[in-house]
Amino acid sequence: MFLYPIAVAVSALTTLITPYLLRSSDRVVGWFDRAVPAPVRAWLDLYTRWMGGLRTESSFAMGLVHKWAWQIALNLILIAGIFVGAASLRRYGLQWWPQIPRGEDGVKAALWLGAMLLSLPLLIALFRKLRALCMLLSEMSVTRKARGENVSALRSIVANTILAAGCVVVMILLALLSSAILPSWKLLVAQALIVTATAVLMRRSFTRLYSKAQFALQETLSQPPAAHREPSVRSLPAILRDAQVRTVRVPENAGAAGKLIGELALRTRTGASIVGIQRDEASLINPGPDEELRAGDDVLLLGSEGHLDSAQKLLNENSPI
Repeated sequence: MFLYPIAVAVSALTTLITPYLLRSSDRVVGWFDRAVPAPVRAWLDLYTRWMGGLRTESSFAMGLVHKWAWQIALNLILIAGIFVGAASLRRYGLQWWPQIPRGEDGVKAALWLGAMLLSLPLLIALFRKLRALCMLLSEMSVTRKARGENVSALRSIVANTILAAGCVVVMILLALLSSAILPSWKLLVAQALIVTATAVLMRRSFTRLYSKAQFALQETLSQPPAAHREPSVRSLPAILRDAQVRTVRVPENAGAAGKLIGELALRTRTGASIVGIQRDEASLINPGPDEELRAGDDVLLLGSEGHLDSAQKLLNENSPI
């Protein structure tokens, strides 16, 4: 209840001073332009032009930006939930394991390590989506027509800068979430090495696990109720009945190996779409743009015969794409 008078006071104060703030906004902006150093003003102008350029991009690209941003935010929320849950278990640690080495510090170490290992699939997926988002933003903000021959270098600078800033924000967030369960420095360094080694050795396994979980969740949420489900033949659009599918294997020395689907821009360049990937014993249905193609993958393509021929030629090229 103590928040009610505060909210009322803030609302009344805002209502009274808003007209005066709007009236003096031009003077404040003029003072800001004179007081701020030239490099900072130039950087702010560059940022303003960059954001303005993003608003003029195609709705498809902006749709991808919004989709990946929401996925990154969802991963951060899940990671926060894991660490909050681990922090809430701290007071029960000594009750459940009275003989734990180092006592309270050992409880913190066990909880922090467990939370980090549980968060690893989410962190790896978050990094991959953040990298794909940075590459898309760099392509949207630095066009070939505007930048000429330096477009690749400028795109790399923009993408790496955004990626570095995003990683710093994630690390700060992890530090804040871990503050209640951080062990001593010696234990923290040792466990950080364990987490890093686990991430490096099991990166691909964690990526497959996350992809399967994401697909299972999407399939569950999008599945209609059994009483209203239509036969697949009736619900199939007529245009898809004339479409063709083809399986293409990615060669060992192909330039597409190690590339994200979003990086290849296969649909834009050839007209064909990747609708499935068979990798060893795992099957990825309708992979997202942040899925990485690997040598030996059997890629299922959908499109017309001409589209499929162009896509197969692109996937079999030896030169970098």
